[in-house]
Amino acid sequence: CRREPGGLEGFLAHYVQCIEMNRSIYTIVRAAWPLLLESELEPILSWSSGNTSQPPRGNHCQRIKELIEKAEGLSQEEREACLTAINYLQLGFDALPDGANRFGMIFTWTMLAPPEFTNLLSVKRPEVLILLSYYALLLHYGRSMWQVGDAGVYILGLIEEYLGSERHEWLEYPRSAIMKDLE
Repeated sequence: CRREPGGLEGFLAHYVQCIEMNRSIYTIVRAAWPLLLESELEPILSWSSGNTSQPPRGNHCQRIKELIEKAEGLSQEEREACLTAINYLQLGFDALPDGANRFGMIFTWTMLAPPEFTNLLSVKRPEVLILLSYYALLLHYGRSMWQVGDAGVYILGLIEEYLGSERHEWLEYPRSAIMKDLE
């Protein structure tokens, strides 16, 4: 919701802080998981855990997956962190037709993406920014929710502006999907 001057740099400073806060909350919840499973929250927690532990089915993220797999300069740990983040995004796209958990990954992705992914995001690694554009598309699909609104379009615009035209071909899938909805 913060839209201060500073383009992508200003946005990422706040966004990375949000991710780290969400991850801290998730760490606390994971520590208390056995106790929570004995509470009245058990059905919700088990259902949510089942949704995030299944294998991805769709191919929405195939192009970004290929980019990450071929990216030079990523350590194996960084590559695996990005692929984990991609798998969770794909689960988010897979859930879109399902009314029950249609937009759940919009809110949980920041907790589930590994810390190495966040580190790459904070240094504005181009491939990771392109990966973030896929999350912007997922946000766009949830634009009817007041918490989301036009955040997807906004984030994609920041990424496009920062990366410049030489990397726009890698942004084609999220851009075309968003533009198709806006026409």
